[in-house]
Parts: sequence; structure tokens; C-alpha cells
Amino acid sequence: MVTAISDSLIDQEVRHRFLLTNSSYELHLGLLRLFAYVLHPEMVDCFKNHYLRVSRFGLRTTDVTAIVHITLRSWARKEDPTSFDARKEDDKIHLPANLEKSWKLKEKARLRKEKGKSAQNTNAKPDVPRDLEGGGGSEKPPEMELRVSSIGMSTNEFGDFSKCSVVTDLIHPNDIAALGRQAQEIWNGFVHQPQTGRFLVFSRVLGLLCKGIVTHYQEALLEFVTKMQLEQELPTYLKDPGELRSGDADAELRLSLWSLEALYKMSNTLAMSVKAIEEAIEDVKREVQKVEKLRQRPSLPRQRPPPLTILPGPGREKPRTGKHVPRPHRDVREELFGSHGDSVKARAEGGIKLAVL
Repeated sequence: MVTAISDSLIDQEVRHRFLLTNSSYELHLGLLRLFAYVLHPEMVDCFKNHYLRVSRFGLRTTDVTAIVHITLRSWARKEDPTSFDARKEDDKIHLPANLEKSWKLKEKARLRKEKGKSAQNTNAKPDVPRDLEGGGGSEKPPEMELRVSSIGMSTNEFGDFSKCSVVTDLIHPNDIAALGRQAQEIWNGFVHQPQTGRFLVFSRVLGLLCKGIVTHYQEALLEFVTKMQLEQELPTYLKDPGELRSGDADAELRLSLWSLEALYKMSNTLAMSVKAIEEAIEDVKREVQKVEKLRQRPSLPRQRPPPLTILPGPGREKPRTGKHVPRPHRDVREELFGSHGDSVKARAEGGIKLAVL
């Protein structure tokens, strides 16, 4: 990436730069250092939150600069069927090994009950698949893992160059292709209000990220609820307390407790992400409104300077008021030096010559 950016001179003669990294769980340590030290050092706090997997929003602004970033956590189905991208156990939702037998017993009882209902009209013996005979296996509940996404935008100290870094794999490729065109239209429309344009572009990227989070959440929850039969009628052991002595009831109770724990984990993650999103919406909206108020502030009325008064000086006549009184004639030497005899007049004549020379 460094070689590509350096060779193409991507930052020359541009005002905005987008860097989007497709990462589902966490950045590679080398790429994280590259972002923090070279590509986007202003986003150190954002990358720290991403590395720690914490949902958090941050905003710092001045008159010409802005640093805004957000990190969000979410859950999605595990894409790789063989392994998890998430390393920590708390960042995974999967059926524990000690509950696999309980899951098989529950599935066996469920299928036997369904087959029994269908065989009542034909008087046939309920048929249970071979993979469930003796506690055989069936398809397990969906496995999910934590996803971490971050958006960071900043400007240089002059406010004439902005950088936007996005780390996620939840934005659809079609939306990514359209994002560049939409951001360019926003910046062109707010060329005289660049701060507002940056916040609108940030809001647009955040909206696409929220769309991806909702889509993956819905898919994962729908499959989880369906597999765990959480929308079905009450469990047998809740209808008849005597059923708690059976092995099927014990397995169903264990799985119910595990499913509730998984749902609580997803709900808690979603609540923290929603809190960060609401904070971002409120702060960004306030900044945009603040810029709009400054633009619409009425200008103070211009005060005209007082009229210029020309005072009479030496050799000028005063404005005529009433009867004209002629000014008595005086020698110019007397005007300048006064009349003090011939010696003064001689000095005056010499002074005038000296001035002329």
C-alpha cells in the first residue's frame, strides 16, 4: 500500500483522500502502524479504539480544522466455516462443546414429536433420522463473531486538505463505488463551506456503515431465533414441572440458558453502538447548525464618516457671510516673520532666497 501511494503520488493536487480497508475483526499490526504513523496519524485515538474493540465517538474542531471519528461493534455470521477471525472467546458466539449432546437430544425429541404428529393419520411408526438415533448430530445453531468498524476524518492545519479512512467489511461494494461520486458532489456543493461539507460526507459514510450493520444483524438474529426455536410455544418443562426429571427437559433448559446469554451479548453490543451513533448524530448536527448560524448572522450597519469640514487657512478667504469685508493688504514677509525693522526684512529676504535655491 505504501509503495502504491508513493508511486502514484495520490496526494498531489487533491483536496480530499479516501482510504478504505476491508477488515472484519481487527487490523493487521503492520497495517495499524502504517495508518498511525504514516497514512493518518491524526486518527491515533480512532485506531486505538479499533484495536481495543470499543464503541466510541470523538470530535475536535477549530475554526478551520476538524477531527471526527467513530468505532462501532456489531455481530455477523461467521463466514469461514473452518475457523473464526476473532481470537478472543468473548468475541464469538457458538455452541459450547459441553452442550453439543444437549443440542442433539433436543433435536431428537423435536423431530420425534413432529414425526409423531404426521403419523397419527396414517398409523405409521414415527421415523427418526439415523443421524439422530442414539444422540446423532444435526446442523448446529449459527456461529457468529464480533465485527469492528471505524471511520476517521481529519484536515490539515490549514483546512484545505482532508483525509478519510474507513476500516470495515460491512459496506456493500456497490455502495462503495457510489460513495466517491456522492462525496464529490457534496464537496462541490459546499465549496464555500468546507467544514459543513466534511461533516456531511462523514454522515454519509456513517449511514452506509449503519445500513451494513443492520443487514448483518437481521440475518444473524433471524437464523439464530429460527434454529433455537425461540418464537415457538413455551418449553415443555415450563408447562409441566414434572417434565424437569426427563433428560430432554434438562437439555432444553441448558440450551435455553445459553441462548439467552448469547442474545444478551448481542443486545449489549448493539446498545453501546447505538449510543455512539446517537452521540455522533447530535454533535455533527450541532456543528453544522453552528456554521449555518455564523453564515446567516446579520452584518452590522455601516456608519458613514462625518462630513469633511474645510477650515480656512492662511491666504484663503473665509466663507462669505453677509457683507463682504476686504482683507487689508500685508507684506508676505510680515505674514511670515512679522514687522521688526529692516534687519528682520533682510533676514527674511535671505531666507526666501535660501528656500528657492
